Amino acid sequence: MTTSPHRTPEGQLSVWQLTQPRISAAEAIFVVPDGWRRFTLVRAVPANEIIARRARKEGDDSCGENLVVNAKGMLLAKKTGAVALNHMGRICLMDLHRFPGLDDHPKTIVLNGSAVIDGPVGPGWCIRASGDVEVRGFVNEATIVAGGSVLVRGDVIGTGSSSMIVAGWDVILNQAADTEILAGHDVAIAQQLLNCNVTADGRILVGNPPMQSGIISGGLVHAGREIALFRAGSTAVFPPELMIGPMPGVTPTEGMDPMAEMADIRQDINNNFRRYESSNTSMHLTQLRQTYRSLWSLWLRERGVLNLTDGRPYIERVVIYGMVAQGAQVTIGSKRFTLGHEINEPRQFVLHGDTIMAEAAVPMEKPATLKPGATAASPQRLAASASNRVRLGVKLPPSLVHELDLADLLTGPGTHPGPDVWNQVQRLEGELRAAEVRGSIRRLLVKNPDTGAPLGYAYRRDDVVRIANSMGIEL
Repeated sequence: MTTSPHRTPEGQLSVWQLTQPRISAAEAIFVVPDGWRRFTLVRAVPANEIIARRARKEGDDSCGENLVVNAKGMLLAKKTGAVALNHMGRICLMDLHRFPGLDDHPKTIVLNGSAVIDGPVGPGWCIRASGDVEVRGFVNEATIVAGGSVLVRGDVIGTGSSSMIVAGWDVILNQAADTEILAGHDVAIAQQLLNCNVTADGRILVGNPPMQSGIISGGLVHAGREIALFRAGSTAVFPPELMIGPMPGVTPTEGMDPMAEMADIRQDINNNFRRYESSNTSMHLTQLRQTYRSLWSLWLRERGVLNLTDGRPYIERVVIYGMVAQGAQVTIGSKRFTLGHEINEPRQFVLHGDTIMAEAAVPMEKPATLKPGATAASPQRLAASASNRVRLGVKLPPSLVHELDLADLLTGPGTHPGPDVWNQVQRLEGELRAAEVRGSIRRLLVKNPDTGAPLGYAYRRDDVVRIANSMGIEL
């Protein structure tokens, strides 16, 4: 694993640590698609609720409007809204728009805030939001643009023409085919990318734990930091090109003032929006998508001018844990390597000097919040650690376990020798819901004691331990 000498791991973001549940692309790679149903990218937060705490004093602690810092250094919402990370990586609170369906709406929807669509997005639809966009269905021949992140719980496909997903921050999908994806931060795909052109300034992760799935077939996949997957290419389609390097179209023109150049680009983009974002989008689809590509490049330029990063090291590698098809291309910087034979063992491709080298793959580390731990910890200690969490803005008694804290019962400081923790959580959740339907246990609504706002549900700890033990899961 090689750290790029051209980039710095120090960043000015991540000063605020979110206390509200929000799935990210770095975590999504370790969550099976069905497990995504436990998360909501776009979540309504009531007024006066804590949404983040200060992680360090140094750096850029800017945040969006409608947020205020209390005397204890906690970030509170001044009004009810949806928490989002914008293209600069800063916490914002935005209005929330919800659509049960799109049949009664125009083909082009432009929103100031975040959006949840409880159904599919079909051919010809164009949705652009300044916050996050969550689609709880499939996307087919449609265009989705978000200043924050995009989460599509179904598949993204292009049948007659391609689909397009553009995000200022993360993109999280089940699988995609014939789709163009542009992400300002990370991309996480649960199953496969088929003939897709994917570009992300951070990491591109394809697969599920323990990296025994995840396929990229055909297309160009370009990441600024790291590409991790299980299999590259197949006998049925063209082998893919996997690329690590700087993003295209974001370098300022030599001799020009970067701020003035960005102002000119922004003016051109706004003019194109007025011209092409009409009720008949199909007439101007080519020009409109080119405008969205320019918008994505502008987002990266704005972050680059302020030298904002997420603080993570720039590990530049392409790591493949399964098979690499003959003819697959690996490009790092200006160097390109074409495989002359098939590889059937874990390999990572890194740049040593002027040569791309294939080494034994180093396992991809799970995010700290998802690392499995020992199960020998006492229920009392686990109860204390779970009940002291501040993300809910309320302290639960040790006799209760919040549904968002079920994973805490299966994690700890050691190494868990059993199945993946999230598979266990999913099974446990299913059994708890089934027991609730049978009437053998109760699920209790948790509310904010000050505002009365709902904060999800909790179970009695005794019920959770009993059902887990009946499933062979020791707590």
